Amino acid sequence: MGAVLRSLFGRHRDRTLLAVAVLLSCLCLGLDQGTQADLARLLGLSLYAPVQAVARGTEDALLLRRENEQLRRLVASLNLERQRLLQLRDEAAELRRVARFSRDRFPYLKPCEIVGRTTDSFQTALQLGCGSKDSLYAGMPVAAYAGLVGRVRQVTGTRSLLETLASPDMAISVTDQRSGVVGILRWARGNQFTLDRVDAVEDVLVGDPLLTSGLGDYPRGIPVGVVTRVGISLDGLFKQIDVRTHVDFGSLRDVFVVTRDVDWEERALYRREDQPLLQGSAGSATEAQQASGARPGSVP
Repeated sequence: MGAVLRSLFGRHRDRTLLAVAVLLSCLCLGLDQGTQADLARLLGLSLYAPVQAVARGTEDALLLRRENEQLRRLVASLNLERQRLLQLRDEAAELRRVARFSRDRFPYLKPCEIVGRTTDSFQTALQLGCGSKDSLYAGMPVAAYAGLVGRVRQVTGTRSLLETLASPDMAISVTDQRSGVVGILRWARGNQFTLDRVDAVEDVLVGDPLLTSGLGDYPRGIPVGVVTRVGISLDGLFKQIDVRTHVDFGSLRDVFVVTRDVDWEERALYRREDQPLLQGSAGSATEAQQASGARPGSVP
């Protein structure tokens, strides 16, 4: 039997395939129209499946290439902005030294993953996959990419409980980035917050960004939210200010715990393993400068 098959599909392969095709065609002619349509559809899907897979793969590759180019441009732009900030940092440090102020400090961040959530819709508490073994303790501020999230409330060996800004017990001292007005941020209802203790004569406008003021347990300069409404209280003494926070507490996945503050210098802020990434980013920034015609080291 094996020798017959080898002969049919070896020396007489073309004739054998033609005979099989004729036989299958005859069998199909004897089927009803519905079965023939189903069979033709199945055959078409089988034949076009590799073509469709190649087309999807090509489309995905082009999409990834465009996203990679966008990310490279973004990294280059951020590094150019970082170079400008470093220049401003050095100027500010010199002014603080002349004025005999203390040196400016920068928060040192510990990344943590959110491993648990409360059942309430406001997400007043989140569980972190970091604990005392990671040098965490109660009271440490917690931030995300968009801004301030809250503080560490309880700590065990491998877990921590994060109290978010949407907790009724939270009260954060914040400042208006534009005017410098200081107020107390409190949760009001739902995803709405209020800025309290702001006199009616103070300069606060809709759209003003709010940052941590540095008064209390939170480092200065962490983004918090934006003013959405400004009114006057019934007695006319204080402003009624509504605030929308930058962070969506229901969609958080990763956060960063401020474990300590360090001097705003690269050797203190970054680890040794971060240096290759920083050098690669600096190379991307230099390429972007050359492409735009700017001189390396110049501020755009």
